[in-house]
Amino acid sequence: MGDTKQNPLLFSRLKRFIPLLIIACFLTLFFVLDGPNYINIESLRAHQGSLKAFTQEHYSLSIVGFIILYIVLVGISFPGAGYLSIFAGI
Repeated sequence: MGDTKQNPLLFSRLKRFIPLLIIACFLTLFFVLDGPNYINIESLRAHQGSLKAFTQEHYSLSIVGFIILYIVLVGISFPGAGYLSIFAGI
């Protein structure tokens, strides 16, 4: 009978680490897939024309995607979130 009371308590304590685990998984995936080579200033400059064309064709999707990305990066206190403000022209 003691085990049934201990398991929910243990799960509730471990549940608070789930967001940290998700962030760690995404960061690991980013570096495993060589993300820094694709997402940097030089890459943005090189693909500026195609990025502008995409945003003009899919304006609403671009706005919603940017807002979601900005909220997530600011929410996890990602250091690069400040650059998004600059890139967006805000």
